[in-house]
Amino acid sequence: MVNSLTPNLMVRDVDAIADWYCRHLGFQMISSVPHSARPDTLQWAMIQSGPALLMFQEAEVFAAEFPPFRGMQPGGALTLFCQVQGVEALYQTLSGICEILDPLKSAFYGMREFTFRDPEGYVVTLAEPEEAAGTGNGTLA
Repeated sequence: MVNSLTPNLMVRDVDAIADWYCRHLGFQMISSVPHSARPDTLQWAMIQSGPALLMFQEAEVFAAEFPPFRGMQPGGALTLFCQVQGVEALYQTLSGICEILDPLKSAFYGMREFTFRDPEGYVVTLAEPEEAAGTGNGTLA
């Protein structure tokens, strides 16, 4: 049994991407580690919104810790699928500040959703059950 799953994403700028998720998606910083070579910046951070957790790790530090990732760039070959409250409000918030890859729509499996690319290149889908769409204030569930 898996009790939780927390992605650790390789990024160029931990401070900037953590701030972006906090400002635009309602996450809160819960833990961080200053960069050993540049103490005024972060090398790792964990953010949270409800039960959802994300970790961000600076690319150079990430590659040193996980050698198979040496030479790879942030924005990996994966998507993050997040169930949210207030998908329509989040769509309005994000439409002017990031690349929308797939506009807000109703999916065949009963979700109201859209997909965007975050500033580090990761592809994120935000979805809400069709019957609840339009009732939330724009937060991760």
